[in-house]
Amino acid sequence: MYWLYVEGRETASLQQLDSLLRRVWLECCGHMSAFRLGRAEISKRSALGSLQAKGVAFQYEYDFGSTTALRGKVLGYRKGSLGRNVVRLLARNIPLKLACASCDAPASLVCPFCLDSGPCLFCETHAPQHPCAEEDVFMPTVNSPRMGVCGYTG
Repeated sequence: MYWLYVEGRETASLQQLDSLLRRVWLECCGHMSAFRLGRAEISKRSALGSLQAKGVAFQYEYDFGSTTALRGKVLGYRKGSLGRNVVRLLARNIPLKLACASCDAPASLVCPFCLDSGPCLFCETHAPQHPCAEEDVFMPTVNSPRMGVCGYTG
């Protein structure tokens, strides 16, 4: 559902990629994160060029309590100038059209308590009728796989 195309210099570190992922998609409370190839963790000091083979797939995890797990894949290499940034966002998915669980109007709020257990997306009109509304828990819908998790608000 969510995707990014990212470009980075061969000498850019995984830490720099981590910073971009946090800035664009994930950061809420300064949680720990890790990159892995299979089960082996890769040092964030490693250069992106260490993922040399086209097609190499890797995993990334942000927040080891309420983990957001992502998969990445090396699509290719190119010659040319990258500009000032060592890692940059090239493209991303358009925001998902999320519908209210009660009326199919565009959802603007998500209940983090109900993400995995039932209807969790609501419009402004129907959110107050949700059983968790008394807890004042609603978070905004955002274009991120971290939507509704921890303190992430985009």
